[in-house]
Amino acid sequence: MTANRERFSLRRALVVTQVAVSLVLVAGALLFSRSLNNLLSVDAGFRAEGVLIADIGYRRLNLARSQYPAFEDDLRDRIGAIPGVESVGVAGGAPLGGSASSFIWMDGTDQRQGQKTSLGLVGPDYFKALQIPILDGREFDAGDRADKPNVAIVNEAFARRFTDGTSPVDRRFRSEAGANEPEAVFRIIGLVRDTKYGGLSEEFVPIFYFARAQEVIAGPSDNYYIRSRLPQGEIVAAVSRLINDINPGITVSFQGLRPLIEATLLRERLMATLSGFFGLLALLLASIGLYGMMSYGVASRTNEIGIRMALGAQANNVRWLIMREALLLVIAGIAVGLPIVFAVTRLASTFLYGLTPTDPISLVSAAVLLLSVSLLAGYLPARRATRVDPMVALRCE
Repeated sequence: MTANRERFSLRRALVVTQVAVSLVLVAGALLFSRSLNNLLSVDAGFRAEGVLIADIGYRRLNLARSQYPAFEDDLRDRIGAIPGVESVGVAGGAPLGGSASSFIWMDGTDQRQGQKTSLGLVGPDYFKALQIPILDGREFDAGDRADKPNVAIVNEAFARRFTDGTSPVDRRFRSEAGANEPEAVFRIIGLVRDTKYGGLSEEFVPIFYFARAQEVIAGPSDNYYIRSRLPQGEIVAAVSRLINDINPGITVSFQGLRPLIEATLLRERLMATLSGFFGLLALLLASIGLYGMMSYGVASRTNEIGIRMALGAQANNVRWLIMREALLLVIAGIAVGLPIVFAVTRLASTFLYGLTPTDPISLVSAAVLLLSVSLLAGYLPARRATRVDPMVALRCE
């Protein structure tokens, strides 16, 4: 045995530390990447593929507020008549960007029993355009006007909370008075499937939708959700020509619904990208450190290896001698790194979706990946050790 093979040398301690830190970073990268994948595959309750959002503003037309519903209906019909367009819905906002809410209480209950509920402002064919199933009742239509009684459509979460899961159609509820609005009474005309409201990572919340044409303070712009079989470039050009023919003063901008949804995951995508970069960097550094230490060890043990081979040691024995040391270092690094992983990932639990901070698949995958790459780094020096000529080794000192 050569004299400099101390079991816990500084070099070995550094390699163990590198492996431990690498395990933390690689495990974090796998957790954030799998969390992002879970979010991208989550069912939001609507179908975003094939939908183009046209944000159309007609402030420059100086229309009276009472003219908005007729103008919007005519514009929606003309967009829907474009060849290749399947349906067109109107809404005051975009999915997953909801933030509006109101206290409501069912008719016949005390006002103190009111609960905060999310709300949406939509027009005819909105649910059809986003392919949100109508489970009971009907969608809004042209008859839902400002001079008619207020109507609303609610989602399944609303029915579970306020009607114990029974059909809410034809039930009535009251909504709190706004700054410039009186208390409103709504009759429920439809029940729709649950959809995500504030973000993909949020749970389904109670939502009630009310008719765009019945909104007292409706503004001179809307989002038109256009479901089409056409390529996006063609439908953008067709709608732009139509708007220009109607009145050049109308402004319009376009955004695909799928890219809009993916843009809401910017934080999660950034976390996955950064953690992935640092995880790969740490993996590379740990492999280089292990390779360098093992190479140095082989070089310093040339005489010992030569004696072993001269006494009859086979190549496999010598290879395992070197690989065993590398394996022990990696296992020691993983053992040191696991408690750190448990502590660090718990701090990042709020950034994860559909995973626990100690997700076994991510942790085992990180350990196996680190073990595989590190053993590959140790295999090259081990292979070189088997090629040592015993006669040259015995003459090296």
